[in-house]
Amino acid sequence: MLDLLTAVASGADWFGNRTKAAPVLYVALEGETGISQRVQAYQARRGWIDAGFRFLLQSLDIRNATDRDDLVHAVQAAGWSGGVLCLDTLNRAAPGMDENDSKGMGEAIAAAKAIQAALGGLVLLSATLARTRPRACEGIRRCMPLWILPSR
Repeated sequence: MLDLLTAVASGADWFGNRTKAAPVLYVALEGETGISQRVQAYQARRGWIDAGFRFLLQSLDIRNATDRDDLVHAVQAAGWSGGVLCLDTLNRAAPGMDENDSKGMGEAIAAAKAIQAALGGLVLLSATLARTRPRACEGIRRCMPLWILPSR
């Protein structure tokens, strides 16, 4: 995820695909204590992360209107607009939600759309499917229009 988002922040190609430079806000909700090590490892291998890339290490529940409003106001106060807001991961952005439950997924998708409407740009929800295979998160599969499935 970090590699894709840094490509967008700088406008660099990503796996042979063009990107358009845009501001990026990465909301690290999972593994936030290790994000500095991940960034250092990325920079050691790839170089500095573009100034248009910002991090937020604050827990939230996007289904909660107060949390959404606080996020939107913080993003607007920082001057971010029309870029990519990545919530990593969906599981941590909507704590306690069953990703296989259509009601819960509907609430999370509606919350992401509300954030997108307020900020513009793209709201990207990161989800890990490997833990639940073979019936990997049916609710996510039904609701998400785009998938990027990395492999080694």
